[in-house]
Amino acid sequence: MENILGTRIHKKRIEKKITQEKFGEIVGVSKWTIINWESGKRIPLATYLPKISSALGASVNYLLGEEDGFAKPHTDDGVHKTAGSKDSFVPIVVRSFEDMERLYNGLLMKELYKMTQEDELIFLEKHILKSRIDDSQPPFAVIAEVSCAGWGIVRGSRVVVNPAERAESMDVALIRYHNKFAFKKIHLIPDGSVELIAEDGKTLNIPAEENDTAAFQIYGKAICALSNIIHGV
Repeated sequence: MENILGTRIHKKRIEKKITQEKFGEIVGVSKWTIINWESGKRIPLATYLPKISSALGASVNYLLGEEDGFAKPHTDDGVHKTAGSKDSFVPIVVRSFEDMERLYNGLLMKELYKMTQEDELIFLEKHILKSRIDDSQPPFAVIAEVSCAGWGIVRGSRVVVNPAERAESMDVALIRYHNKFAFKKIHLIPDGSVELIAEDGKTLNIPAEENDTAAFQIYGKAICALSNIIHGV
């Protein structure tokens, strides 16, 4: 995997004549974390990007792969933006199925979308999210527990779900049925019922009276599955 972020951090740090130890002090991490970032062994969490951007005088978009390397004044959210460019990357918080069930059972589903410094984040190019992004329910990713080769999902991959993109018939979607979350292919029946189709072809019918209730809910379309992920730190 190409280490664009680490390479550009290293390049700009050298240009600024800042040692790894000093740069770590500025950003608030250890020298060894900087070494891991620059070597590509780890990637920074999104919460560090504004500090990295400010210290290096480089826009976040440049660090993540844009061509323009000159930072512009801070916006209200503290993130540098390149003049005339789009925000090309979307930070995606990663959850496990255990996280999902814990949040649901604790009536804390609103916490699903909140990012903390401890969370694993991945960065997804915005064009992959063909639909709009709802800031109140932004895209998130779930760690696949099993492989579904027919759907392009590998065990351990991060499956990105966009709640703002409506899942249509025969789409793979994240669903919850009786407090358990899973990825299933869905078949929407005109009478309001939903047929769930497993990767092995087995089916389960959800009656219309249970659809979109406490018993059953579709959380969003599975957009893509990402493997070989480097964890943020």
